[in-house]
Amino acid sequence: MPKNADFLQVIYEGLDKPKAYLCLGRWEDLLIIEKLEIVDIQSKELDEDYELKYDAYVPTGSFGEDDGESMATVYRINKKYSVNPKTKLRKWDEAIYVKHMSRSAEIYSKTNVYTDGEDLVFFA
Repeated sequence: MPKNADFLQVIYEGLDKPKAYLCLGRWEDLLIIEKLEIVDIQSKELDEDYELKYDAYVPTGSFGEDDGESMATVYRINKKYSVNPKTKLRKWDEAIYVKHMSRSAEIYSKTNVYTDGEDLVFFA
């Protein structure tokens, strides 16, 4: 959640009616948003094993010692950047490690997760 709650609507409108087509990293990695809504996020412990509905990049350590599929590929991805006011170029300030977990990967019961009530949500 942004520090200024009014900015949430600006983010929503930017995703709903973007000025340029959306991409995930590189321009050729197109991003398609099938559903856009503002939801409440809650923390909960899983009552039973959960099978992912979608592929996900999950920050390492999200599930403590047992981080899901042990054979998952680990990536270092950029998280935070600043823009040089003179050159207008991005400078990456922070990167994080994530695991790519395939759709149908299991997250075990008793794991603490974040959910919107329908799907799991991952924070980096």
